[in-house]
Amino acid sequence: MKYISTLLIAIFFPILLASQTWQRKTEVVEPPLQLFQSTYAYALPTAETLKKGDYLYGISHRFTVPVSSGFEQLFGIDGPVINMMNLGYGLTDDIFLNLGRSNKESQWWFETKYKAIEIRNESLPILVSLLGGVAYSSRPTLLGGQVLEAGRDWHFYGVAIINTLIEDKIGIGITPTFSYNSHLQCPDVVNSVTLGAYAEYFIDERYSILIETNPTITGWRNQYDSYTVGFTMNTGGHFFKFSVSNNTAINIQQFNSGAQSAFLGSGENNNLHFGFQITRNL
Repeated sequence: MKYISTLLIAIFFPILLASQTWQRKTEVVEPPLQLFQSTYAYALPTAETLKKGDYLYGISHRFTVPVSSGFEQLFGIDGPVINMMNLGYGLTDDIFLNLGRSNKESQWWFETKYKAIEIRNESLPILVSLLGGVAYSSRPTLLGGQVLEAGRDWHFYGVAIINTLIEDKIGIGITPTFSYNSHLQCPDVVNSVTLGAYAEYFIDERYSILIETNPTITGWRNQYDSYTVGFTMNTGGHFFKFSVSNNTAINIQQFNSGAQSAFLGSGENNNLHFGFQITRNL
């Protein structure tokens, strides 16, 4: 019996010692790379998506009366607005769905954004997303006597979105965009290609300064290229954006058609419009 006990101790004692040093290995999950705080700059998209299962609700106003109207009309705030609402959903961490409506031409749209490339680099991280959308104008604004052919009230657009972040302070985005059937006032279908860009300077975790431009490279453009400047405020639950722009459109398809007035200059062709946007992640 003595020999059996010694044999059992000799076998199991090393196993007991080894079991004291074993630890369960946990897989380290790297969080998604995030360069901007929201899914859109003003009208142009960023490469950001939502987490799987998250919702986003947004409402935006762009006042049609220009800021130059002065205090008598509270710098345009007393006037009517172009209103936009949208509801976004994170289908996966990399796929973002967005449904929206603008009261300008009663336009509805649906778009999908896919985060395609993520490059982690301390000096110059890069996110690349692809966005495709379709829009329908149920109450188009037409010229006198104009009659639309069947299907002319539908629009299609595609965007390649390239984002980077410099020194954790300056976010930069480029958004080359193709728009099919850019503007309904054209007698025939006219397309356009724009090269949107924006830059955001993050003052701290809450405040930033944001500028956006969208020059037309070829095809249809209204009278002028679009420019928007302003600042943003992130409260953690809500995201506020205040801006002035020479374009009264807010959603990307109508924004890509160009602006009706100049951003800089003087006289009747220089009309800036105050804008306000708020989004909430749910």
